Amino acid sequence: TLDRSSAASDVYKRQYMNSVKFIVLDADYIMLENRPIIRLFGKTSDNKSITVFCNNFYPYFYIKTKSKEKLLEFLEKFKNEVISIEEVEKYEPIGYREEKTNLLKITLRNPSRVPEIREELHKQKFVEKTYEADILFKYRFLADRNIFGMRWYEAKGSFVNSETVFTDLKLEAKEISESEEIDFEPKILSIDIECYNSKGKPDPEKDPIILISLSFSHEYRGQKSLVLSSKRVPFNNNILSFDSEDKMLTEFLKIVREYDPDVITG
Repeated sequence: TLDRSSAASDVYKRQYMNSVKFIVLDADYIMLENRPIIRLFGKTSDNKSITVFCNNFYPYFYIKTKSKEKLLEFLEKFKNEVISIEEVEKYEPIGYREEKTNLLKITLRNPSRVPEIREELHKQKFVEKTYEADILFKYRFLADRNIFGMRWYEAKGSFVNSETVFTDLKLEAKEISESEEIDFEPKILSIDIECYNSKGKPDPEKDPIILISLSFSHEYRGQKSLVLSSKRVPFNNNILSFDSEDKMLTEFLKIVREYDPDVITG
């Protein structure tokens, strides 16, 4: 949940005055109280991790239909999911068009229901085409709001508490605007794993991970690289060995959370 009444929020409020400049690194969404909330993940100009929550944005797509009446009747079965049906004039996004076409814009409540409803519509003879129903919800938000990855923005709003993320700052945005560029060197973690298996592709149900190697762009506890081993091996300052795969994986998760990389690759 998003909680606006916390001691931590008061500290952040005094420090940032409810306005934060941050670089966008990634985005996703969660469902809260039957509505989607976009989460923008990034870093601030003073290198704190931040999640910016964005409300009041819903998934939508377009339909070209032979009968609006039949469409409205059909969508009654999804009345709990459909927020609005709006007539719009729009250039069809496929092929060259000299004139706009009358389409219906369908706005839904839950992004995860879009593929299902689109497929049901495709089965109906009165539906000619659907458009833009395959755009992932987070990309729809970024495109509509003109937000780009690895670019700087200023977010204004209220600081909140949320148990869904582990970032230093959490802000529910009322406004996001582009900001001046600031030098930024992302913290990168590269991972490689080695599995034991007798033949073919490793099966996670039965083939254990025996080694995990990590390379850090910025030092982690004085190291630029580490190797984790699921079996005890002779001591080395950049090799950590464990009694089991389970203990090794637990330490691996601890390292990832502690190091808090901006980019994970491998």
